[in-house]
Amino acid sequence: MLGSRLFGAGYVKDSFVAATINRESRLPTGLPFLGFNAAIPHTDSEHVIKPGLALATLKNTVTFQNMAFPNGTVDVSLVFLLALEQPKAQIEMLQEIAGGGNFNESN
Repeated sequence: MLGSRLFGAGYVKDSFVAATINRESRLPTGLPFLGFNAAIPHTDSEHVIKPGLALATLKNTVTFQNMAFPNGTVDVSLVFLLALEQPKAQIEMLQEIAGGGNFNESN
């Protein structure tokens, strides 16, 4: 759904959703946080027209593979779908979301 919205708004190519799902199956992005869990799916910049971010807060959790422990799972309630046109920007954005966050239960 998030990928379709980015596509409809002209941020990504029609290959974006399939490429993101394919990448997620090989390199999972589920992350446990204090108070909630998140996933940060993304794919290569060749599928992006212009940078964007789609965010979903889920009423019911969805299970993702754990980024840190790929054999484990994470029940996710927040999804950040990244569409970044610079390859290094994905790494910086992931570091910002995963490590730099002001994420805590009061935010």
